[in-house]
Amino acid sequence: MDSNSNMKKFLNWLIDIDFMDFVGLMFKVGLAMLIVFLGVVVIKGLKDDRIMLNEFEVPQNLELAGYKGKVLSRQLQDKLTTLKIEARSSKEDSLHIEFDQTPDLNFQILGVGLSSQSLSYHLKRLMGIESKTISGELIDIDDKLKITLRMTNRIPISFEEHYEMGHIDKSLESLLELTAREILRYSDPYLLVLLKLRKGELDQAENLVREMIEQESKDLDYAYNAWGNIKGRRGDKEGAIKMFEKSLDHNPNFDLPLRSLGWHHFRNEDYEKALTMFERSIDSGTNNFGSYNGKAKSFEKLGMTDKAERSYQASIDKFPNLLWSHAGYWQFLVNVKKDTSAAFEVWKNAESSLKKNADYYVAQSAKFILTMDIDSLLHYTNLALDYNPNHVEALQMKLGLLPELNLDYPESDSLCKRFVELLVKGNYDGGMVQGGYNRWAMNDYRFGKFDSALVHIHKAIDIFPDNPFPWSTLAETYALMGDDARFYQFLDSALIRGLEIKNFLKDEPYNKYVGTPTFEEFLKKKKNTGRLKN
Repeated sequence: MDSNSNMKKFLNWLIDIDFMDFVGLMFKVGLAMLIVFLGVVVIKGLKDDRIMLNEFEVPQNLELAGYKGKVLSRQLQDKLTTLKIEARSSKEDSLHIEFDQTPDLNFQILGVGLSSQSLSYHLKRLMGIESKTISGELIDIDDKLKITLRMTNRIPISFEEHYEMGHIDKSLESLLELTAREILRYSDPYLLVLLKLRKGELDQAENLVREMIEQESKDLDYAYNAWGNIKGRRGDKEGAIKMFEKSLDHNPNFDLPLRSLGWHHFRNEDYEKALTMFERSIDSGTNNFGSYNGKAKSFEKLGMTDKAERSYQASIDKFPNLLWSHAGYWQFLVNVKKDTSAAFEVWKNAESSLKKNADYYVAQSAKFILTMDIDSLLHYTNLALDYNPNHVEALQMKLGLLPELNLDYPESDSLCKRFVELLVKGNYDGGMVQGGYNRWAMNDYRFGKFDSALVHIHKAIDIFPDNPFPWSTLAETYALMGDDARFYQFLDSALIRGLEIKNFLKDEPYNKYVGTPTFEEFLKKKKNTGRLKN
């Protein structure tokens, strides 16, 4: 039967059908569609776990000055977004706070006005499902702003700030910061833990972790992982490992503690355990370069050269656009295989993988490291910095050339400061941050700025106290200050932690001590006690 005959039948049916029957049919279809639509809206509303941020109440004088409730609530939402970005969490975003000003769906059913939100709200109440809301008020009394925050199932909390006439913005900004942080504590405390960690507020971060554990947070795996990082920052290696393992008890395939344990074992020279952790991390589906790099380096340290090389190559295949994947293989070829021609080819091949941006020019400059062509190195490094003034690897390359650049102290200090600030603000490994502070201290003492050197070197030591290099920099600083007693004291601290001093005996200030009876006797004693690592 063709389509024409079907059309004729349909037209005949329309002609024959009673008008009232047709209206009734359309009514039934429309009602069915409305019921389905309402069902979808309500089900979506019941599943909606967002926290609703209501409009804050503000006094009339502030409203007249432009600080309306909607404006205040929107600024608070913006502040929360900023804090979430600063926290740089790899965890799936569980904090969904919406300002309640979106248009709602309104219905008139049998003369009764309903809305999608009201339907969801009343159904949630009937089913015992809690709706989370945030509200509050701002008051202005005697040159003092006070904001009161009200959150579902929480006791109201208030913050106060004095302000000077004409400078209310600064006080309001401070209040919004405090309020936003309190909302994080209520809604996703792990983000607040990360913010405290970023700022080095370890005691406050640890207290928040304890709160998460006591309240049996759904993010206990993240809480214990953060606690491990806190203990690691304090130099408590055993405590850190214990917390990372507890994190894995809650989530055996959690990439962050697996990778952290890998690097802890790697620093402790237990390369087999490190390898196991890195492989588990990769098997968990991680897309993090650190695990692939750790696997390659662990094979390298275990003397499994072929497996190490294949792992470095696999890292480049996985992360062809990442500068560090090429750098890792380059270092392996130079330091382990002693194959400088192959190392040169690494950077040549990288040019085709890297976009023509700052990374590309850093790769170009790296080709001249082995030949120590300072002019070419500096030329391409500056091109990278012209493209991106805050490119970490390009700055690192330039800092390595500081002794050759003949910069004055303000210029070189500015470079060091910018480098460290970028590392601290970025999500960089603690070892890199420590190296940045260590390099900054060395630049300080090179210009005789010993007070600054001591400040920066102690910041470096605080990050990983077991690394010998910052301790040796501390010893060098005191040597240049003419304080021999402290030179020997902190050189001893570096040797205990594994400094291979033979690599530095020709450098200043060690060269002035070599051959002196005191220095030779010092080294002899360390050898006799087994404290000088060769």
